[in-house]
Amino acid sequence: MSEFIPALRHNQFVTIKQMTVDPEIINYQFFKSILGEALIASTPMGVCFLAFCPNKAHALAELRNMFPDAELKICSDKHQEAAKASFLKDVEHPPMVTLHIKCTPFQYQVWNALLGSTKATHTTYSALAGMLGNAGAVRAVGSAVGRNPVAYLIPCHRVRRVDGLGDYRWGIEMKAAIVEWERQVVTESIQKAFANRHRL
Repeated sequence: MSEFIPALRHNQFVTIKQMTVDPEIINYQFFKSILGEALIASTPMGVCFLAFCPNKAHALAELRNMFPDAELKICSDKHQEAAKASFLKDVEHPPMVTLHIKCTPFQYQVWNALLGSTKATHTTYSALAGMLGNAGAVRAVGSAVGRNPVAYLIPCHRVRRVDGLGDYRWGIEMKAAIVEWERQVVTESIQKAFANRHRL
């Protein structure tokens, strides 16, 4: 019997492609994640937006504002379905998820660094700046974290201030909920692995 080992870092199953040309068509759908109602959107190349949305109209307006010239279609696709699977607790080998997002080179650096963070752990803005070799860029790092358009998959919820959780684009209560959910996922995974080992 194999032990259940979760994907502890998102760079094990998430990759980022920089968007160079605005897409003509964007597929989107609302869905109920384990963390609440969410809006997910994608281009033919990958997921471009994921937001938790207690207010659907506000989330859709935000998507339209990001891509004012694109045709928005209510439609699911393989990129969205792969992303949705990442919210399941017991996915030992989550499907690969490609993100196709607008970003500056610096934002790309910050968001890629976050993909390497470990589930149920946290870092600070200053530590993240230091990791990028630019200790003086704390404010710029904070701005990049705050502009992340893909909730959870780019784990900006793992970045905290030294004196507390800090801000979150989708609300401090949602940030706390994600942090707690990740803690439960990792704890349950370790317990399963320990139980399986002692059955052998």
